Amino acid sequence: MECLKPYLCSCLELGSPVVCVVCVCVCEAFSKQCSSVCLLLPAPPSVLSDVPRDASGREDRQEELCANHLHPRHALRSGLRCRANVQRADPELPGHVRPPEQGVPAPVRDGGGQEGVPGDAGLRATKLPPLFLLHMDEILPNTTARKSNPNPNGCSTVCCNYPEKEFLGHTEDALAEILNNIYFVSAHIIADSPQGRWKVTEEKFTSLCYAGHLPGFTMSYNHHGLVYSVNIIKAKTLASGKTPRHFLTRALLAGENFARAQQILRDAGCGAGDGVSINMTFLRQEGDRLFHNAELAPAAGPGAAESVLSVLTASPHEHMFHANKYLRLKVPEVGGAIVTSSDRRQAAFMKFPVPRSKEDIEAILGDQSDREFSIFREESDDDYVKTVAVGIFDCVARTWSIYTGNPKTSEPVVVLPIQLKTESR
Repeated sequence: MECLKPYLCSCLELGSPVVCVVCVCVCEAFSKQCSSVCLLLPAPPSVLSDVPRDASGREDRQEELCANHLHPRHALRSGLRCRANVQRADPELPGHVRPPEQGVPAPVRDGGGQEGVPGDAGLRATKLPPLFLLHMDEILPNTTARKSNPNPNGCSTVCCNYPEKEFLGHTEDALAEILNNIYFVSAHIIADSPQGRWKVTEEKFTSLCYAGHLPGFTMSYNHHGLVYSVNIIKAKTLASGKTPRHFLTRALLAGENFARAQQILRDAGCGAGDGVSINMTFLRQEGDRLFHNAELAPAAGPGAAESVLSVLTASPHEHMFHANKYLRLKVPEVGGAIVTSSDRRQAAFMKFPVPRSKEDIEAILGDQSDREFSIFREESDDDYVKTVAVGIFDCVARTWSIYTGNPKTSEPVVVLPIQLKTESR
């Protein structure tokens, strides 16, 4: 484990491939008060490789990972280039990236304590947009040009809640360019005074991250015992001037209990700008094990100042599956391939017997019975969506197994212990 002081961040020099490492804050140039954090690179690292699904021991690839991930994002680059040509006085962009708390003139703080970028973001017409905009790649095209990203990238999550067999399993599906551009961040952040909306003084978490993105947006756990995974949902109407889902899932990394998790997701007074589904459990909750799925819709209506939230709970002797469409909220969606894919994955899951073991979870997450929209995505080399990692949290053993190949036919490349805060602290 390498300690990176005074910050762990993505620092992209606009217009050049000069990159530091993945962000807990977004850029040191905008944040001088980030606490020391550490980057966890398992041996072998889960997805650090030069060839698909191969582990590599090269720990000097952090900069290369970010550069490789950001360089191919032509859709984001071209989609925002027109926004870069406007004058900085244009009121529209500051509206999208406005600070969520009043009186914060420079760094933008979110509820989880990370730093962001200032309102004008230093946009320049001939250079790559700042990393902050990566976290708004759905909101900006939707709200400025009324266009939506058609790519059906998404994820599948299954929760199994049976005696001594308590699992949360997740496929991390993304555009093929993401393959080999993700890694773990393990951070311990201690502040001298309460930070952000939720007055956080200490955070300790481990998260699988995309290069250049905030932690918390794939699958993660924290030292309070929160274990969760994320499924994106493409609502048809998104909201400008609201909190991007990446920031809400980052804030969840400080969540102490289910009540606080719901508060973070509702984001009363502002609300989410885009849609998402969160699958979660708390390892230290009193009583029976409970798994929760929270569907979140944008605060997009007139005067809306809070996310739309629907929670389904899987009690003992129950299980559930979620992909990338709303199952309960009656919210219009973009439709197209991502909804078709979700329906087909849901149908494939329904053909399985009740999952009651880790092997059952592996079989579900590795299913390729639907060759066009399989749960585990890797049908051909030219498939533009791939499963870049599979994770299975064992809530009894308190471990997190990571697979880079099909979990039906391969062993995990790393099994991480879930380290919780000691009772005495």
